[in-house]
Amino acid sequence: MLSHTDNERLAPEVELQYIDTLIDDLDHKHRIQRKIQFLLDIRGYLKVNHILGAYHEYGLYNGHTLYSAHRILQDTITEYCGFDTFTGEPHFTPQESQYSPYLSQGDYACSLTQVSSSLAHINPTLVKGDFRDPKVSQEISLLPQPSVVIIDCNILSSVQSALVTAISNIIPFGILFIDDFFTLRDSESFLLEDILLDVSRSCSRSLSPFMTYPPFSKAFIIH
Repeated sequence: MLSHTDNERLAPEVELQYIDTLIDDLDHKHRIQRKIQFLLDIRGYLKVNHILGAYHEYGLYNGHTLYSAHRILQDTITEYCGFDTFTGEPHFTPQESQYSPYLSQGDYACSLTQVSSSLAHINPTLVKGDFRDPKVSQEISLLPQPSVVIIDCNILSSVQSALVTAISNIIPFGILFIDDFFTLRDSESFLLEDILLDVSRSCSRSLSPFMTYPPFSKAFIIH
């Protein structure tokens, strides 16, 4: 690695080549890189603090993030659970479509059969259904309590329902990762900021910011 003094001595065109290389090295290589980084970041936190619990993922899609969690967190996770419609994004209101104009009903579809097959070596508990359905949230609530929760739902009402179930059930000092924290907004604010605080208060829980994961995700410790 070059020192600051060495950098100053480079010819301008050579320095630009170094900058190009640095950009390529630091740029995200995969669409779930931020989630993998999150899993790597919390591994030591969970181990040092002896935090054991289940892994819950809302919005499982093709199961690649759950696969990554199994690779990274095996020493601290007691059971792996994933929740999805497995038919793509469910219905959403015209107002919600304004928050997520890139989204269409049915996006991110991956069948339960396909996901079960690709994760067969992990044997996760998979729950099929819409998180906004009380029967689905009740089924999730009966599963082992999570120490790690990832929410990647895209639709505001789905995220809100997932937050209620997750925060109600997560063990003390468990970690919550919200993938779309900085995409769901109106002209004045990020909508999940107030929703997260309201849900935490209603569940008599507190939260501490853990880390921001560009471009739009944020993680919290729930206690």
